[in-house]
Amino acid sequence: MVPLNLNKLDLRDYLYNVYNIKVLSVRSFVAQSPVRQDKPDAERPKPRKWYREKAKKYMIAEMERPFVWPDVPEDFAPWVILLPCSSHGLYGVDWEHTDEWRVLGGTKKLTMQPKRSKSPSGRP
Repeated sequence: MVPLNLNKLDLRDYLYNVYNIKVLSVRSFVAQSPVRQDKPDAERPKPRKWYREKAKKYMIAEMERPFVWPDVPEDFAPWVILLPCSSHGLYGVDWEHTDEWRVLGGTKKLTMQPKRSKSPSGRP
């Protein structure tokens, strides 16, 4: 089952770029839900009010080789994103002088090296 706005080229591109699998062909179809009288979770049933649940889209891909789920990585360091902590958001941050950084939801203290000035007097 895939989102309704996904097309065959998107699925082929996704499988190739993320999992490095070549797709030979893709078949897709949209399964419509049956029409019902009123919503199933309505408080008061209303006669002659028609309701149809959202359609579901299915895609079947013929691949060059069988798909095998990749192993879970032991080290998540390549995916850690450091963002400065600030109540003003990313744009109100003094990037050079902050020493609190948010790492995947938690805070972590990092030591920041001061910038070296180019002038011999020590002033920027």
